[in-house]
Amino acid sequence: TPSRLRALVLDAPEMRGLVAFPADRPSRLPVGYALLSRRTDLITGRSGYDIAHLFVQDVFRGRGIGRALIAAARRLALAEGCTRLTISAHPANAGAAAAYRAIGLAERPAPGPSFSVALV
Repeated sequence: TPSRLRALVLDAPEMRGLVAFPADRPSRLPVGYALLSRRTDLITGRSGYDIAHLFVQDVFRGRGIGRALIAAARRLALAEGCTRLTISAHPANAGAAAAYRAIGLAERPAPGPSFSVALV
């Protein structure tokens, strides 16, 4: 629901949202967004943002909007004193991984085994 989305993203102090609007369109409706989640390394004390979700509408892909959102996220992270900015792609989303490689993002090695703990 809109109220739940607001609580999860807009009102959460550790979250940031960036929205892309096309400059050449009179409607000024958003065409993409990036949701960033701030994380602090509890060992080093350094913090950074993870781009948790990056989306650009299909008809606007290939126009540099995703690249502009990542650049804006980088500027925000630097302005807030962060030491890292990361973005991931689902293993099945080869297109996103290819796009990140094409714009020159450094691929990180797998962090190792990851596990979940059942809560129910």
